[in-house]
Amino acid sequence: MFTEFLICVCLWTNVHAGVIPTQISISTTADLATTTPKPFDEDVEIAKIRASCFHYRDFGQIADEKDIGRRIFAISLGPILLSETLQVIGLTELRRTLNFPPLRPWQPPNYENFFNASKPKPTIEDYYDIVEPRSFFISSFDKDKKHENNLIAAVPYLDSRFPSIRKMFRHKFDEIFESCGKKIEPKTIDEMNHGFYVLFMEVKKALTPGSESECWDDELYDQPFSNHI
Repeated sequence: MFTEFLICVCLWTNVHAGVIPTQISISTTADLATTTPKPFDEDVEIAKIRASCFHYRDFGQIADEKDIGRRIFAISLGPILLSETLQVIGLTELRRTLNFPPLRPWQPPNYENFFNASKPKPTIEDYYDIVEPRSFFISSFDKDKKHENNLIAAVPYLDSRFPSIRKMFRHKFDEIFESCGKKIEPKTIDEMNHGFYVLFMEVKKALTPGSESECWDDELYDQPFSNHI
């Protein structure tokens, strides 16, 4: 009887020894599958933006309904506002990748350190400031800072509506920085500036009204301008 008991115990142990690890292995594999991030597909994100039927008039939402003047300013200067907002988002991420200070108010380029031998030798940040792909609109008639205020408000608005834009810039710059050996030098900056320009143009085109044929029948295009103020 005792011998039969030992045989039963051994059989039970051998059977479960093969079952338990298998269950743990399956569970672990499932956990890894749920935590592994999906590969980032820039083309898919661009297609989503294009299909959103974004319109310049949407920028009217960034101003208070009571501030009619600012709303008109945002809508009428929509193309410029879109371009500058994308620049702010993209260049902010470019500076982040290079570990440079945040984006500063625009100033004319200062070439003095590069051509004046009596001046200190220019730093890599000085070089970046000279070649930064920046072309912000400067308006002499923006006395009430309507354009400036709209630009400040447009960045979080676009971030909220299309969070993938900032992610695409960050992903693009991280890839370029990695391919350049993470060296902060003129060649790296030139490569990143080129990457910025290419992605900037792609996103801007995707956000341009009429770039997607499915949006052509949108009621938005049949409404008078006054309906959006």
